[in-house]
Amino acid sequence: MPPSSISRFWHLVTYAIPTTLRYLLNDLLTQASSGYIDLQTALMVAMTRTFTTDPTPVSMEEEQRKSIAFANVDKGIKVEPMTFALSGKNNIAEAVRGAIVGLGGCEGEDVPNAAAVDVRAECLVDTRQSAGHRGEDEAGDGVTYIYLHGGQFYMRNAAAFRGVVSKLIKDTPAKCVSIDYRLAPQDPFPAPLVDTVVTYLSLLYPSPESRLRPVSAASIGICGDSSGGNLAIAFLQLLLHWQRTQQKIEFGGRVVQVPLPGAVAIHSGYMDLARSLPSEEENLAFDVIPSAFQNPFPVEKYIQDTIWPCNPPRHHVYAPTSLIPHPLVSPTAATDWSDCPTKIWISVGQECLADGSVVLAKSMARCGVRVRLEVYRGMPHNFLVRLPDGVQGMTCGENCREFLLRECSLKAHAKSYGSEGEQAVVFEPDSRKRGVPLEELGPQLSARQVREGMEERIRSWGVAASRVSH
Repeated sequence: MPPSSISRFWHLVTYAIPTTLRYLLNDLLTQASSGYIDLQTALMVAMTRTFTTDPTPVSMEEEQRKSIAFANVDKGIKVEPMTFALSGKNNIAEAVRGAIVGLGGCEGEDVPNAAAVDVRAECLVDTRQSAGHRGEDEAGDGVTYIYLHGGQFYMRNAAAFRGVVSKLIKDTPAKCVSIDYRLAPQDPFPAPLVDTVVTYLSLLYPSPESRLRPVSAASIGICGDSSGGNLAIAFLQLLLHWQRTQQKIEFGGRVVQVPLPGAVAIHSGYMDLARSLPSEEENLAFDVIPSAFQNPFPVEKYIQDTIWPCNPPRHHVYAPTSLIPHPLVSPTAATDWSDCPTKIWISVGQECLADGSVVLAKSMARCGVRVRLEVYRGMPHNFLVRLPDGVQGMTCGENCREFLLRECSLKAHAKSYGSEGEQAVVFEPDSRKRGVPLEELGPQLSARQVREGMEERIRSWGVAASRVSH
């Protein structure tokens, strides 16, 4: 047996197996007895937590490479690779940079540069519902979702999330464009945001060479999980800022309007990159992600390789430390959601990141946005992706699907899943649900207190790790 195989086997025997068993027994004894989680959920949580809390130093570059996967799709779902190629002059990068400065009060020199580039994606369609579908030439025809995958901004790819995307469009004429946005730390903020803008504008205003048909903004739904949920909300805030400031956007060599999408649906959104809110500690026992109060991610976990640490140094893979409280980086910091007609659907588990979504939903509702928040008790981060066939996962997935169908002009295919007036619904593990006033959920914090909490948390991180010269 090669030395590397022996090392992996020894790590499995001495760390992975005993740690998983310890987590499993602890969860079953302390949570399942109270009716919070079943054996399947407890086993998944224990195995995932063993991986995420593993103190063994690893290479970020290798972890990123191993995270790229190609999942299967449901029967009848067709996957078509595509590229949104830029043509003609555009000012997307300049307009995004201007919004960052305008929204955050930061100096331009603090903002990383991110040029607009061609965006790779894949279009998924249910062939049983889209008779005559001819692949890429019809990818822009009709109701279309843009899916932004999770992965902490530095892992995964569009193809790894084919399962959850397939369920969104199954048995409907809707299509989903799942994009391979650029990954950090090689391409940090605002590169993924720029890629999202390129994709959106390419659907609204396709070039003649692309053979795409234009899609109306009202027929577009923006979806995302975890860090992808962050991007979806940041994208919406970006468009709102452009509308307020009457920003002129040039795309394909002409000035175009950038209307708001019909709907945004996010799951387990990573909304506070400082991880400063109370749920970080309160929900730790239910979650798969490590404590926010260990060494700040990912300063200590990763050995030096070609992509990490960065130069200049920063604490987070996605953005410079000074920009972590920025509303386009941590959307909980956004306070102005006025004049937003887009309908919002947000779901969270009983997870460490839950308060970020709750704070966001309340901030939106106060500004008059129609937002629905669903809280699933006992569920870990990203349970819709990790446990799609569990009771809570199926309920959450179906509700997301019906929301998008209803709000993106496919009402004939949608079923009723709740009262129009409900702003927040709590789902218990036994499938019972109850409506709750949104303002009663989560921490009772003002926007100023949220910002101060983020800044205090960031100060506790100390100095970011620097590259070591060899």
